Amino acid sequence: MQKIGLYDAQWEHDACGVGFVCRLDGAARHDVVRMGIQVLCNLSHRGAASADADSGDGAGISLRIPDAFLRGQLDNALPQAGGYGLGMAFFPLEEAAAARCRALTEKSAIAEGWRITAWRAVPVNPEILGETARQSRPSIWQFVVTGHRAENPDALERRLYILRKSIERAAAQAGFDADSLYLVSLSSRVVIYKGMMMASHVTGFYPDLADERVISPFAVVHQRYSTNTFPSWRLAHPFRCLAHNGEINTIRGNRSWL
Repeated sequence: MQKIGLYDAQWEHDACGVGFVCRLDGAARHDVVRMGIQVLCNLSHRGAASADADSGDGAGISLRIPDAFLRGQLDNALPQAGGYGLGMAFFPLEEAAAARCRALTEKSAIAEGWRITAWRAVPVNPEILGETARQSRPSIWQFVVTGHRAENPDALERRLYILRKSIERAAAQAGFDADSLYLVSLSSRVVIYKGMMMASHVTGFYPDLADERVISPFAVVHQRYSTNTFPSWRLAHPFRCLAHNGEINTIRGNRSWL
């Protein structure tokens, strides 16, 4: 590892790609979503691909909940923006198993004083995926929860966090593994679109993201490069509150192990 001026190769890192786009005035625009996707595609070199060249370690985008878009998709009237929770979930592809997941989610919501007022099967295009990702893909659902009037947005987020943990606990007790029932996000603020795919496939897989009504004042994007776990749909970033570029220096680490 030759040093060249101030450059020293020992400080090179192999890790995920992460990016952030936002408007300083806080205005929600579709071009923010579009630019976020462009940033994500520009990070393709920071992600790994399987032997089929189309199944990635994972890629995704986190946005503010597009309230106007949701109102156009759901027959049910929504409370005012920020007054409800939106869940994004990975369930099994087999319909009977997915129905059991929906029933468990609804039962857990009722136990915590919530009510699920709408379910939406998120439109997807599985043909764009590589074979490995397509074989393991889940069914993807959004759901709306209402029933709690929190004193402030932070209090509502805390209640939704408790609801998510309650659903996860109930799922574990019912024998669902982490990949069978996974809540990608459950929030009154953000929604996450992600999956075991290449960055360039995110918009193609999720047609929602190309809709002009999907607007946001920010976009957090992530292209995963896993070095210590096998890829899966649930391990794709962004996670529920963040995306990070946190892998160790694998080149130096591998040399040290050798």
